Amino acid sequence: MKNDLPPWLAYLTPVGWLIAWIQYKRSGIRSSLVLLHLRQMMGLVILLALLWILQAVYIYSERIQYLTIPGYFLLFILWLKGFSDALMNKEKPIPLVGKPLQQVCMFLRQNESEY
Repeated sequence: MKNDLPPWLAYLTPVGWLIAWIQYKRSGIRSSLVLLHLRQMMGLVILLALLWILQAVYIYSERIQYLTIPGYFLLFILWLKGFSDALMNKEKPIPLVGKPLQQVCMFLRQNESEY
């Protein structure tokens, strides 16, 4: 893979995210663009896991479907926005949850002294 890692790779699959993270860590170039999109996608996966857990806990309640189905749709729209920003090499967080996701996913650091 080239030194300029495509940020959209993180949005494709979990394997794509893992490849993007490994390449990011191995390369000498620490792109803030790639790091932003790695954090955004990790945050979206965390939100998706929370929705799955919420749905599993309340599996017999029909009311929870009124929350989870729009939640999945919203996550899909946010994923599309993040993916399109990554394709256009834009370094901006996704709407609504982008900035909090950057804080939640601070374990993905640009260098060892960042915190």
